Amino acid sequence: MTERHHYKYVVLDSSKENGNAVQARFNVQIPHGITNASRVCVKSFSMPNVIHSVYGDLKTVRFVEFYRPTAGGNWVYDIFNFTLPDGYDETADLVTTMQAKFTNNEITRESDGTAAFTHSGQTDTPTTVSITHNTSSYKNTLVFDSGSQHKAIALLVEDQNTHTIWESLGFKKAQILKVSEITGMRDRLNALASGAGADVIANDGLKFIRGGNTASSVVYRTLESPHAGTHENHNGIYIASSVLGNDTMVGLAHSDNVMVAHQSDVLQFINNDVPKYSYLTYHTDTPMWNVLTKKDLNYFDVQIRDHRGHLYPRSALADFVLVLMFETIEEMEYNKDEIIAYNSMAYRVGHPTSSGFSIR
Repeated sequence: MTERHHYKYVVLDSSKENGNAVQARFNVQIPHGITNASRVCVKSFSMPNVIHSVYGDLKTVRFVEFYRPTAGGNWVYDIFNFTLPDGYDETADLVTTMQAKFTNNEITRESDGTAAFTHSGQTDTPTTVSITHNTSSYKNTLVFDSGSQHKAIALLVEDQNTHTIWESLGFKKAQILKVSEITGMRDRLNALASGAGADVIANDGLKFIRGGNTASSVVYRTLESPHAGTHENHNGIYIASSVLGNDTMVGLAHSDNVMVAHQSDVLQFINNDVPKYSYLTYHTDTPMWNVLTKKDLNYFDVQIRDHRGHLYPRSALADFVLVLMFETIEEMEYNKDEIIAYNSMAYRVGHPTSSGFSIR
């Protein structure tokens, strides 16, 4: 018996699912099964490039404000947030929406869920925040003004592996305070002189925090993104499967300057290199194979994740067509008579006689 490779294809059209999925996770049943499967790859993928730019965690915009109630007193802080609507919009429209949240004080204080841009137990007034989008450089700028009050604001992210709308607007992680760094930042502020203004804060190595006191120069109250935003077009999507994916490793942040590659269930990363509203397509003749740990399959899952590896809400994606290619190993069966006849013919060909006849 000899093994030979055979290929089977599964074509998935997401428009055929019932439309009730909350997340972009699809379960596929194979009634007759795929047997002796050795490996799998994404053969092709096609989807309209109309992916939402605001969805999931990107809807929640978070920042932390530090406040010194009295000139000689200690700094306190509160985390605030507001929510953006789902969907796709251009950066200029996003900035307009965000500005309206600040202007109308449509902001929630996370410590107690109160709709307020002031500090719990204090008598302060809301900081004025102006956010603008430069249509030439595509960079985005925030300017803070806390009047005569001593305040400072930092953009906020949960951790190094979490993506926020601030990054979509072009801000680097180095400009965004992590939740674990808040108390340390407060301690550094407490170590400053009691009358320290925004210029001292900005020049004391606190690069991602900006004071808001009106008496300080506007340059020390300004935070500008160093890069053009990517809000309007993320760089790609991941196709993954907890059943099928085994061979890919994905790097996650271990610290600010070290990444560690972890085992992942990713099957393929699809680059987004086409204009918005065209088709995001992928097709390969050199597959990125994933070896299967289970050779007989009756079901598997498919997950569509964003450029940061987070599962999309189903509503954020249009319908797509995905083709998976499975390599199977099949044994070729031979019977005794066929083998004898094959060997006899081979002998005759290899031992011809002078008359042209071979000996039987």
